[in-house]
Amino acid sequence: MEESWKEREGLLTRAQIEEQLAIPRITTNYWLNKLKDKQQIIREGSGRNTRYVVCLPESEKPPVED
Repeated sequence: MEESWKEREGLLTRAQIEEQLAIPRITTNYWLNKLKDKQQIIREGSGRNTRYVVCLPESEKPPVED
């Protein structure tokens, strides 16, 4: 299966994370909230459009191509 542009950019839904890690929804929500509180991920959108993206420190971000 080919990745979508959102997956390549690092945006994932709760359901995708849940499926990949094979953990229940409640556990997924718990850890997503913990990571958000520690500012390690950003929650974008709301409801069915909610996506999560990892916050990388400046030193770990890939170089931007012009």
